[in-house]
Amino acid sequence: MANPFLLSLSLCLLLLYTSACLSEGLNRFNECQLDTLNALEPDNRIESEGGVTETWNSNKPELRCAGVAFERHTIEPQGLHLPSYTNYPQIIMIVQG
Repeated sequence: MANPFLLSLSLCLLLLYTSACLSEGLNRFNECQLDTLNALEPDNRIESEGGVTETWNSNKPELRCAGVAFERHTIEPQGLHLPSYTNYPQIIMIVQG
């Protein structure tokens, strides 16, 4: 028969391990529970002859929870934005053209 001390010790360790795993899972679940959404200002702004490129940091809570990265290209009249390749899906919206 098993030693009662070893049996109780293994049960205590199992209980501690499961409680630690559950608390970590709950923190990960509550991480994206946003109470309010904030209007974000661009973190980086690059001005050129053809227009302006603005980017937002994807580590901000609103963008991180959505799993997106965001950038905006503002092209001046008679300006040019060269096509580029990305290896991820994109949504492109033209406001005025």
